[in-house]
Amino acid sequence: MVQVRKSYDMAYKRKILEEAETSSVNEVCRKYNLDERMVRRWKNDSDLDSCEPKRCRSPGGGRKPTIELLEDQILDWIVERRSRALVVRRKDIQDFALVLAEDENLQTMFKASSRWLDGFMERYELSLRRSTTLFKLEDDEVARRAVSFKRFVDALNLETRNLRFAVAMDETAVYFGENSQTTVEIRGSTSVYIPSTGYESCRLTCVLGFRLDGVKLPPMLVIKGTTNRIVFRDGILVMHAEKAWCTQAVLRSWIEWVLPPVIRGGSRGLLVWDSASTHRARSMSDYLSTSNVDQVMIPSGTTPYLQSLDIAVNKPFKDYVREELNAYFEQQRERTSRGNYVKPSIEEVGRWVKRAWDRISDEVIRNAMRAAYLIPGQSFDDTHICHHDRLGPLVRRSLGDTVQPSMADIDEEDDPELIYE
Repeated sequence: MVQVRKSYDMAYKRKILEEAETSSVNEVCRKYNLDERMVRRWKNDSDLDSCEPKRCRSPGGGRKPTIELLEDQILDWIVERRSRALVVRRKDIQDFALVLAEDENLQTMFKASSRWLDGFMERYELSLRRSTTLFKLEDDEVARRAVSFKRFVDALNLETRNLRFAVAMDETAVYFGENSQTTVEIRGSTSVYIPSTGYESCRLTCVLGFRLDGVKLPPMLVIKGTTNRIVFRDGILVMHAEKAWCTQAVLRSWIEWVLPPVIRGGSRGLLVWDSASTHRARSMSDYLSTSNVDQVMIPSGTTPYLQSLDIAVNKPFKDYVREELNAYFEQQRERTSRGNYVKPSIEEVGRWVKRAWDRISDEVIRNAMRAAYLIPGQSFDDTHICHHDRLGPLVRRSLGDTVQPSMADIDEEDDPELIYE
């Protein structure tokens, strides 16, 4: 009968050695049916105490890679391709490794198997990743921009502002077919069927906002149409535009609706929003300047940490909309000739948005303002970014530096995130 080799983790080895110290190696081996030579090797292993409990081998143990000397070249090749934004697939690595092995006459002993590739990627801390949609700044740069934003807001002195004319806003998409694609199912089921709504690509743009005195503004839906005007209907605003997203014309109509006293010249307004291309366009900046509206633009790369609606509002709002959507399709029995659900009307979607927005409490709005440094007189230590595990210490250290960064540190042509007219 072939003896099967067993592996033991470090915690088990230490337990055996502790018992051997109180009795003897022979006695422990008889008790646990272990090979005496193996236990004595454990005892002589100087690295045993420094290893992780669940690890089975000492550092450096195990079979060495067949082309160990060539793996550094493979890693350099991967890094060079990624520096040029070229895609590197697992198959590409295997093909390149085979070419190197052939040049070194190692093709007979190296096959670039999937097992080798798994080990290579683990040894060099590589993983298969999906592309990200946003460029990620270095942590130090995010902290620097956050501190610049803080000092810019301090210079505005919100305590002297009429907060009824100060608005924070953001745009988010509402999908007709955004029903959940996960469900609880019996374990082991080979088929998990969730019917498609047939309208996954249909969407509207929803503009959410609130005044800095804590009052929520009516949400606005942007839908396709030709009227190019805002209609107040059942507690929400509906804007018909050529395309169902926020163009400069749509934003101007929304600003004129939410800040009419400011536009008429009775006071001066303030608009807090992110650095989307339509927001930072020079024509939009000129329009706000002539309309008596100052703007605070969240620096690009910092919206997850400084944009109030991104931090605390958009996620629960979308969750509530999804609940409305799922309830609609669960109760919907009528189907089209192709078997899809009947598409919900604009009025129905408007009711979903209205009920979801009503469920966003005043406390949530207050927390969002505090997290984004929009409450007059508050401490920056209460903001979301200062409580961030990784960025918080960097921001607090930057705030304590003797040399203080200013808004002039950010080149307006290359990165015009913060503009104050």
